[in-house]
Amino acid sequence: MLFDAYKTLVGNFPSECSGLFGEEIRSDIGLWLAVDENAFPSFLLAIRPADMRHDIELRFVGVQFSRECSITLSNGQSSSGT
Repeated sequence: MLFDAYKTLVGNFPSECSGLFGEEIRSDIGLWLAVDENAFPSFLLAIRPADMRHDIELRFVGVQFSRECSITLSNGQSSSGT
């Protein structure tokens, strides 16, 4: 499922997009999948702005918390949040 969603996002990435292009995968938990202009995937989890945490970096996975994001959706609209 996620790989198919990833391939769809990469295949539909708008040429004028300079940020993240993605879609919400699970609205009940606020899970988003997005790609950038280099087809680099990002999983984004929606949180409340008050949920501030320090960033952590694992050996092979980097995690950034409390980042403001604006994502261009596949239907041409945009969405933003934390």
